[in-house]
Amino acid sequence: MAVGVYLLIVLSLMQDILPIPGINLIDEILVFIAICYLLSHEINLKNGFKVSYLALSFFLIIFSQIITYLVSPFSNSFALGIIQSLIHIKVFLFIYLSYKVSKFLSTKFIIYITRTCIILVIVGFILNLMLGESWHLITNTAIKYREGVLRPVGIFENTANLGYFFSIMISVIYLTTDTFTKMNYKSYGLLFLVVISSAILMKIITVRKLLLGLIPVLVVFHNNNPLKNKILLSAFFLLACTFTILFLSNIDSYIYTETLENLSKFSSNDHHYIRGLMFYNGVSLFLEYFPFGTGAGTYGTIISTLNTLEVYNHVGLDLGWLVNDTGKYVGIFDNGIGAFLGENGLIGLIVLINFIIIFYKKVLNSVSDLKLYILFFVIICSFIGPAWQDGVYSSIVCIFYIYILAKLRV
Repeated sequence: MAVGVYLLIVLSLMQDILPIPGINLIDEILVFIAICYLLSHEINLKNGFKVSYLALSFFLIIFSQIITYLVSPFSNSFALGIIQSLIHIKVFLFIYLSYKVSKFLSTKFIIYITRTCIILVIVGFILNLMLGESWHLITNTAIKYREGVLRPVGIFENTANLGYFFSIMISVIYLTTDTFTKMNYKSYGLLFLVVISSAILMKIITVRKLLLGLIPVLVVFHNNNPLKNKILLSAFFLLACTFTILFLSNIDSYIYTETLENLSKFSSNDHHYIRGLMFYNGVSLFLEYFPFGTGAGTYGTIISTLNTLEVYNHVGLDLGWLVNDTGKYVGIFDNGIGAFLGENGLIGLIVLINFIIIFYKKVLNSVSDLKLYILFFVIICSFIGPAWQDGVYSSIVCIFYIYILAKLRV
């Protein structure tokens, strides 16, 4: 059973490249299995009826969605709202499932599968660079350019997931090396190589998400640093890393000019930068429908396009320019935190924070000194995209989470 679930997670990682009918349903299957695991392991029916705090926090999410549905002024679907509430915590359900099944997997098997996944991703990336647009035609993925540079996707459907994979791969490999665990001055040198590698890949892939993995790495590094004057050393190192990234990526490049320009668009709606629009309108809905929000599956989420478009009309967001050639909506899923705030309001935010805290103590607290990394990475990524709702992203996190657990056994 454990091996089967683990291989399903691997298949979910590869779902964009494998031409298997129905493979896109793997996410739903894994969510269902994860909920079954959670309910069966967190509710004890043998020695009286005992429910763990994690199970209670899960039920609280469902209950809050029922309340939100009842008070929502929009004609949304109750069933679709519940489904969206589960999608919002998909990555956490995946991690919980990984935590449970990893205990029954051999260390050698986990390391072998992880290395195989890494090799496949790197090979796909190299082939994409070599073949250019031909690779996109072979894999039936969108051909996109940024500043005249083709954005590679490798074995994934989009560049974002390729960036996420390399970001967490580089960081996790570093955090599980002997040099890091011993924490000496050599750790700074190796971490500097990690920064350089991330900056170079960011330049090649044209995706800024690669730098996200460095944020929790620096936090974990500083937190576990036993050296004297670690605050001064960390500050100096952070400054050196900043100048290195600026030098490698060219301060006049799009990475900085576009980033600064995009950040300025998060506080208004008089533009067409969709990520900024989704955040701005999400916060507006959060305040207007305080404290319950508009209801799950109504704004900025995949389910919202199947449920009701009333909320988009309410904020004056015309979705006509957000439909691609195949008739699918694009862009409106590009701000996870804005979508969550708009849909769930303050009540939903409090319930989610409660779930994450209990989840951290129950699951991630077992990851020794690396416990902060996965949580930080997951939360940071939610601010810039639909990472929490993405099955491929969730699988990337789980592949390396299981790898961390395996390395801690050695």
